[in-house]
Amino acid sequence: MPRHRSKLVTILGSAYFDPIADLIDHLTKQAHQRPNRVKSSEHESGYAASCVLLLVAMFESYASRLRFAQGLKVNDSTKSAVDVVLSVYPRLRHKKALQDVYVLRDLLFGHVWSRIRMGYCKKLVEQSG
Repeated sequence: MPRHRSKLVTILGSAYFDPIADLIDHLTKQAHQRPNRVKSSEHESGYAASCVLLLVAMFESYASRLRFAQGLKVNDSTKSAVDVVLSVYPRLRHKKALQDVYVLRDLLFGHVWSRIRMGYCKKLVEQSG
């Protein structure tokens, strides 16, 4: 049976508004804790990192929708969400800020991934000992 292309395109990213607002609300209601060596508590940095990651995921969802809606302006070889947006809006005023958010995202992913790997290696050592 042939498949028909749906004209409906959903955006998962819009579902992140409430969770992001909840994270920010929870973070701002917490008593200020003593800063650690990076000038924020684990609680604050965890909530802030979660907000950044959800905002980036939301942005990437909207960029996917933009790729679909403005397909002729986006080269097929364009991979990143930032490049998709910049190909449609080449004179974007906040280009540098957008690129900085992705640098921050990459740092967060790298940090989270290294923490996961450290935990996994520690577990392997404990199991073999």
